Amino acid sequence: MVKQEVEVIHLWSSPRSFSTSLMYAFAQRDDTEVLDEPLYANYLQVTGEQTPYREELLSKWESDGNKVIQEIIFAPGEKKYRFVKLNLEQRQMGANDFRWESGPKPFDGVWPFPSSMYNLLDQSLPLYNLLRCYIRGSSNCAQPELPVSTNEKLLLWVGDQIMPRESAKVSVFDSIVQGGDGVWEGLRIYNGKIFKLEEHLDRLFDSAKALAFSNVPTREQVKEAIFKTLIKNEMFNNVHVRLTLTRGKKVTSGMSPTFNQYGCTLIVLAEWKPPVYDNEKGIVLVTATTRRNSPNNLDSKIHHNNLLNNILAKIEGNNAHADDAIMLDKDGYVSETNATNIFLVKKGCVATPHSDYCLPGVTRATVIDLAVNENLVMVERRISLSEFHTADEVFTTGTMGELSPVSYS
Repeated sequence: MVKQEVEVIHLWSSPRSFSTSLMYAFAQRDDTEVLDEPLYANYLQVTGEQTPYREELLSKWESDGNKVIQEIIFAPGEKKYRFVKLNLEQRQMGANDFRWESGPKPFDGVWPFPSSMYNLLDQSLPLYNLLRCYIRGSSNCAQPELPVSTNEKLLLWVGDQIMPRESAKVSVFDSIVQGGDGVWEGLRIYNGKIFKLEEHLDRLFDSAKALAFSNVPTREQVKEAIFKTLIKNEMFNNVHVRLTLTRGKKVTSGMSPTFNQYGCTLIVLAEWKPPVYDNEKGIVLVTATTRRNSPNNLDSKIHHNNLLNNILAKIEGNNAHADDAIMLDKDGYVSETNATNIFLVKKGCVATPHSDYCLPGVTRATVIDLAVNENLVMVERRISLSEFHTADEVFTTGTMGELSPVSYS
């Protein structure tokens, strides 16, 4: 009979109910046999208690050439989880060697789960959730294919720290969850430089001020978070950053900003992302029935996260198999698309709608400046839909997609 190398992972976690949950998650695997013997390393470190049966257990597994004891560290982000990992050529111990009587033990603390261990549970949950997906037959394991596979191992900034993609989350009490109460900017990185960073930050802070955010991080703090995130990911080109600032976490759910007593939440989501449109072939647009917000309702000059108006128009575009949808203002004039500003060229004159109903985009402003510098006729005015139908050229602008020609095919 050929001896197979057996890998034993001993769970050092606390409380015992939690290590048992992890144990049964592993037990669902066909290639794993689980024996129950919790060691409570984290619990004992916190309480100062002695490890029950530790010496007795380890004495059975002394290194003899065939057995190697190795402590390993699993470290997602800044939090460390310790295990003892034992590599055995063949496990010869019987289940009786690992017998553990059921029921509470004095060193377990109060059952059910004691509130004094809440912080430990908070630290252990990310690891538990990671291991949970390995349960046999679990649908949680199926992961959709990412548009850019290298984005699977991202490090993101949330709050005041960098963390891995799967751990990068905000609280359910955050205003961004409660009401889309946040502001954002899209940044692009070219050859190690962020395009129009100062202009984007100007708009971010103007939007936060218009929404009366309090305890806003400083401009230098935001920059530091952006730069640290890009450096940690080694992202210096062909990168898009979704920069978000929420009103922050609430002390209780509700609409009033008086519940926001923790300060703002800063999120830096950097991804490897080429322009989202085919800027060689061009894009196809349709006209949405959903109208762009009026300043009477919600001023588009506030670059806010409440994007349902745009999303409804995007749904119309998707249903028509178009790349995006043109949105009109309340009087039927063109405003912008659901995601970009829009320009037309007619007989050598460049025109774009007023920014009354649309966001005055940073890329839009750059194009206007370039046109003026090239001595082109550049105007901002009301433009009807039929003028776009009969234009010589139409193109859209935005940080995410850059400059995209509109195709009539």
